[in-house]
Amino acid sequence: LTRDDKASIALVGLDIGLYSEPVVAKEEIQLRELRYEAVRQLTALNWAGATDNLVKHFDSTVFELEQGLCRKVNLIEAIDALGISGTHDAAVRLTLYLEVLNSYTENGEIVDEQIILSVIKNLGELGDNTAFDYLLYTGYLNYSGTVQRAAREALKNLKNI
Repeated sequence: LTRDDKASIALVGLDIGLYSEPVVAKEEIQLRELRYEAVRQLTALNWAGATDNLVKHFDSTVFELEQGLCRKVNLIEAIDALGISGTHDAAVRLTLYLEVLNSYTENGEIVDEQIILSVIKNLGELGDNTAFDYLLYTGYLNYSGTVQRAAREALKNLKNI
């Protein structure tokens, strides 16, 4: 199969995983796993399409992690897929998530370092100025030196207007 064929198959898998209505609980698990695998394949292919579905997948994965229905790695994969998409919409969604993580930290809650580092790294790779204020604010919060350094590096990668 060509790269485009593989991406087309993964996109169909992502659509099915996102929009199919499970009849029994086992189907819900299978659809979730189908989404995760489709996103892994799209990321491996460095595929930059389907941002709307990747955002929906990300939102679902955030919810699933909060409910204990998936693992942290699934959320990190969803974040990475948004980063690879290279779109403004992906940057907006990741910026909103960084805002949420920053508010958790501001309120004294513990934020998983791997997750916030993934968000910051991908915002830096996207280079969209939408993230500027929240990346800057990250440096003022009670994060580890590693997170604060990552935020400074990501700020350097933002596009100059």
